[in-house]
Amino acid sequence: MTSFAFLFVPLTTAALSNIPRHELAGAAGVNSFVRQVGGSIGLSIFANLFTTYSRYAAGGLAQNVSVLRPEVAAGAGALKASLMARGLTGDVRQRRARKAYLILGTTAAVVAGLWLGHRWLSA
Repeated sequence: MTSFAFLFVPLTTAALSNIPRHELAGAAGVNSFVRQVGGSIGLSIFANLFTTYSRYAAGGLAQNVSVLRPEVAAGAGALKASLMARGLTGDVRQRRARKAYLILGTTAAVVAGLWLGHRWLSA
Protein backbone atom coordinates (compact mmCIF):
# COMPACT_ATOMS: atom_id res chain seq x y z
CA MET A 1 0.00 0.00 0.00
CA THR A 2 2.84 2.42 0.63
CA SER A 3 3.93 2.07 -2.99
CA PHE A 4 0.79 3.95 -4.03
CA ALA A 5 2.25 7.07 -2.42
CA PHE A 6 5.09 6.90 -4.92
CA LEU A 7 2.48 6.86 -7.70
CA PHE A 8 -0.19 9.28 -6.53
CA VAL A 9 1.98 12.12 -5.21
CA PRO A 10 3.75 12.77 -8.54
CA LEU A 11 0.52 12.29 -10.50
CA THR A 12 -1.35 14.73 -8.28
CA THR A 13 1.50 17.23 -8.48
CA ALA A 14 1.57 16.99 -12.27
CA ALA A 15 -2.21 17.24 -12.55
CA LEU A 16 -2.51 20.30 -10.30
CA SER A 17 0.68 22.14 -11.30
CA ASN A 18 -0.95 24.25 -14.04
CA ILE A 19 -4.15 25.12 -12.14
CA PRO A 20 -4.56 28.80 -11.17
CA ARG A 21 -4.32 29.41 -7.42
CA HIS A 22 -7.94 30.55 -7.02
CA GLU A 23 -9.21 27.30 -8.61
CA LEU A 24 -6.83 24.95 -6.80
CA ALA A 25 -9.24 23.89 -4.03
CA GLY A 26 -11.93 22.82 -6.49
CA ALA A 27 -9.41 21.06 -8.71
CA ALA A 28 -7.99 19.16 -5.75
CA GLY A 29 -11.51 18.05 -4.80
CA VAL A 30 -12.26 16.86 -8.32
CA ASN A 31 -8.90 15.07 -8.44
CA SER A 32 -9.65 13.29 -5.17
CA PHE A 33 -13.16 12.37 -6.32
CA VAL A 34 -11.96 10.96 -9.64
CA ARG A 35 -9.20 9.00 -7.89
CA GLN A 36 -11.68 7.45 -5.42
CA VAL A 37 -14.28 6.60 -8.07
CA GLY A 38 -11.61 5.23 -10.42
CA GLY A 39 -10.24 3.07 -7.63
CA SER A 40 -13.70 1.75 -6.84
CA ILE A 41 -14.49 0.95 -10.45
CA GLY A 42 -11.08 -0.66 -10.98
CA LEU A 43 -11.46 -2.76 -7.84
CA SER A 44 -14.93 -3.96 -8.84
CA ILE A 45 -13.69 -4.92 -12.33
CA PHE A 46 -10.71 -6.76 -10.84
CA ALA A 47 -12.92 -8.58 -8.30
CA ASN A 48 -15.33 -9.62 -11.05
CA LEU A 49 -12.53 -10.93 -13.30
CA PHE A 50 -10.82 -12.68 -10.39
CA THR A 51 -14.05 -14.42 -9.37
CA THR A 52 -14.80 -15.48 -12.94
CA TYR A 53 -11.33 -16.88 -13.64
CA SER A 54 -11.17 -18.50 -10.19
CA ARG A 55 -14.23 -20.57 -11.08
CA TYR A 56 -12.60 -21.73 -14.32
CA ALA A 57 -9.35 -22.56 -12.53
CA ALA A 58 -11.15 -24.41 -9.73
CA GLY A 59 -13.09 -26.43 -12.30
CA GLY A 60 -9.88 -27.40 -14.09
CA LEU A 61 -8.16 -28.33 -10.85
CA ALA A 62 -11.11 -30.33 -9.56
CA GLN A 63 -10.98 -32.56 -12.64
CA ASN A 64 -7.28 -33.31 -12.32
CA VAL A 65 -6.38 -33.00 -8.64
CA SER A 66 -7.84 -35.50 -6.23
CA VAL A 67 -6.50 -36.93 -2.98
CA LEU A 68 -7.40 -40.33 -4.38
CA ARG A 69 -4.55 -40.01 -6.90
CA PRO A 70 -1.34 -41.39 -5.37
CA GLU A 71 0.93 -38.60 -6.65
CA VAL A 72 -1.35 -35.91 -5.21
CA ALA A 73 -1.56 -37.67 -1.85
CA ALA A 74 2.24 -38.05 -1.78
CA GLY A 75 2.74 -34.36 -2.64
CA ALA A 76 0.28 -33.22 0.02
CA GLY A 77 1.95 -35.43 2.61
CA ALA A 78 5.40 -34.10 1.67
CA LEU A 79 4.18 -30.51 1.91
CA LYS A 80 2.63 -31.13 5.32
CA ALA A 81 5.80 -32.81 6.58
CA SER A 82 7.93 -29.93 5.27
CA LEU A 83 5.75 -27.31 6.98
CA MET A 84 5.73 -29.22 10.25
CA ALA A 85 9.53 -29.63 10.10
CA ARG A 86 9.78 -25.84 9.90
CA GLY A 87 7.45 -25.45 12.87
CA LEU A 88 4.49 -24.17 10.87
CA THR A 89 1.55 -25.93 12.41
CA GLY A 90 -1.97 -24.53 12.56
CA ASP A 91 -1.31 -23.00 15.99
CA VAL A 92 1.71 -21.05 14.70
CA ARG A 93 -0.27 -19.61 11.80
CA GLN A 94 -3.06 -18.52 14.14
CA ARG A 95 -0.58 -16.85 16.52
CA ARG A 96 1.09 -15.03 13.65
CA ALA A 97 -2.28 -13.84 12.35
CA ARG A 98 -3.26 -12.55 15.82
CA LYS A 99 0.11 -10.79 16.15
CA ALA A 100 -0.29 -9.12 12.74
CA TYR A 101 -3.83 -8.03 13.68
CA LEU A 102 -2.56 -6.60 16.96
CA ILE A 103 0.24 -4.70 15.22
CA LEU A 104 -2.19 -3.33 12.64
CA GLY A 105 -4.66 -2.23 15.33
CA THR A 106 -1.92 -0.59 17.39
CA THR A 107 -0.59 1.24 14.35
CA ALA A 108 -4.07 2.50 13.47
CA ALA A 109 -4.60 3.70 17.04
CA VAL A 110 -1.26 5.55 17.07
CA VAL A 111 -1.97 7.21 13.72
CA ALA A 112 -5.44 8.25 14.87
CA GLY A 113 -4.02 9.62 18.13
CA LEU A 114 -1.35 11.61 16.29
CA TRP A 115 -3.92 12.98 13.85
CA LEU A 116 -6.32 13.99 16.64
CA GLY A 117 -3.47 15.54 18.62
CA HIS A 118 -2.41 17.53 15.60
CA ARG A 119 -5.97 18.72 15.00
CA TRP A 120 -6.32 19.68 18.66
CA LEU A 121 -3.04 21.59 18.73
CA SER A 122 -3.73 23.41 15.47
CA ALA A 123 -7.22 24.50 16.55
